[in-house]
Amino acid sequence: MLSQSDTPLIDAIQRASQSVRAPFFFPGHKMGEGAPAPLREAVLGGAAGRTAPLRSDLPELPELDNLFSAEGPIHEAQQLASEAFGARSTHFLINGSTGGILAAVIACVQHFLSARQGGGGGR
Repeated sequence: MLSQSDTPLIDAIQRASQSVRAPFFFPGHKMGEGAPAPLREAVLGGAAGRTAPLRSDLPELPELDNLFSAEGPIHEAQQLASEAFGARSTHFLINGSTGGILAAVIACVQHFLSARQGGGGGR
């Protein structure tokens, strides 16, 4: 049973960032080690050798779950968010508000088209 004080996704990211030995994946800053000086200065305040914030900038590694078919830490985090928001379900999105707006519009259009084709809508 999950508690609102649990942080399944953060915990998984921390574990993954500590277990990666050779980051041959996107993003190209290689968990901070290959970050260009301007990025290190902007993100890390110019502190040489301090790459800890960038170590957690990871792609969808298998141990971090799959956003489109969540079964692990993302699923658990979405369940916790649903409980906190009092919602039936919660789905995380990427690409900021644009991704969320597009998803909402597509869902509404699909619902409208389904109703117009006799899929549950009345006249």
